[in-house]
Amino acid sequence: MSVIFIVGGMFCLLLVGSMLVYIRRHQRGIDTADRDKSLHDQIDQLMLARTTLDKDHQSGRLSDSDYAATCLDIDRRLLGLGHQLAKGGVSDPKDQKDQTFTRLAVGLAMILPLGAALIYADLGRPDLADNPLIGRTAEIASRSETINATKENLAQNLARAQAATVATPDHIESWLKLAEAAAAVNDSATEIRALRMAQQLTIDDPGVLSLLAEALSRAADGQVTIPARDLIDTVLASEPDEPRALFLWGLAAFQDGDYQAAITRWQTLLSISPADAPWLPIVRENIKQAAEAGGIALRPAIGTDEDSIAAAADMSADDRNAMILSMVARLRDRLNTTPEDTEGWLRLVRAYDVLGDVDAAFTALARATDSAPGDAPLAYQFLERTIGIEMSAEQISMAQTVLARLAANGASGPQYLFFKGHIARLTGDIDTARIVWTELLGTMPAESEMAAALAAEIAKLN
Repeated sequence: MSVIFIVGGMFCLLLVGSMLVYIRRHQRGIDTADRDKSLHDQIDQLMLARTTLDKDHQSGRLSDSDYAATCLDIDRRLLGLGHQLAKGGVSDPKDQKDQTFTRLAVGLAMILPLGAALIYADLGRPDLADNPLIGRTAEIASRSETINATKENLAQNLARAQAATVATPDHIESWLKLAEAAAAVNDSATEIRALRMAQQLTIDDPGVLSLLAEALSRAADGQVTIPARDLIDTVLASEPDEPRALFLWGLAAFQDGDYQAAITRWQTLLSISPADAPWLPIVRENIKQAAEAGGIALRPAIGTDEDSIAAAADMSADDRNAMILSMVARLRDRLNTTPEDTEGWLRLVRAYDVLGDVDAAFTALARATDSAPGDAPLAYQFLERTIGIEMSAEQISMAQTVLARLAANGASGPQYLFFKGHIARLTGDIDTARIVWTELLGTMPAESEMAAALAAEIAKLN
């Protein structure tokens, strides 16, 4: 592939040189009308853009492929502006113009065949059997139709997203959708521009900064560049558990050859990720590759779900307990600073359940309900834990809080009545328990087993 970039770079330099000669020669003697001044301004802007492009490429922020594509686009626009200037009145002799185009034509005539030969030498496969196009007409037509339809859809999405940013330039969502649409068509320049706008509108939101770091790395052919690393450091300083930033942080260490650091960073990402997170297979594979590259023996990765904790079964009891407890402590400490993370609390509940710490799991689930006060199913999931266990005064108080929140949200029906009577009985409010459960009994079929069981509980109330 390096041959392609070399040839592309040679072609780009030749074309740029020819265009500069052409434009500069035709700038002399041009009329000073507003139209021509506008053309000169556009040329200056393109030249400035080209200078910025060169700097980005030299610094590693722009990949070879994206650099070559953008370079050719700028050069085509310069050529068009040059033609417009020529039509507006040129004082240079005609033979000079002809010489410019002659040199360009000769240069292209030399470079294109040479480039084709070099590319074929690098990529060609003369050893393969013939596969005539005439026998693949239907296949080619079908693929072309699919590719064209996909390209058209992606282009339409990009156009709509661009229009949305024009219509609502102050809406963060518009810029994020534009970045997403641009990424889908590998338009790195547009994606990065959109994310920088979102960065300004959100005043350096960590999530947006992570997206920008990812876009900069993707534009550099997957290399985590210095600007991307600066963004990652900024994100992790405020949000140590931001998944995208953690992934790139590990990738940066891997690219630096610090395989142990890469493994540690990626294992941290595993420990804070949901069990169904889509990036888990990629992270695990990366950890494996880092271990192989560095000759490092891996211990089982510990996460906050049952399967990850069970993976530590091959370790010694002391090492396993120390690792699990350390993981749980890290998650608990993080949740104390981000108490609104419902999913995090639920992961902590699962971890405590696996460890057999019933009281800690009960408290973590209560905190989960606090983080989602309008989630009735979660509230009832917590209240179910109050059945069949001996509860402390503090735990009963937690249950009362959850029940009161349900009442404030307008809860009613058999499930609410049952737990209202149950909590009343736990607190010693027998009269309330009897009244509520009698009301609930009246809603049940008289001959049902549930009615018989509830009647028996009512009979036990003194």
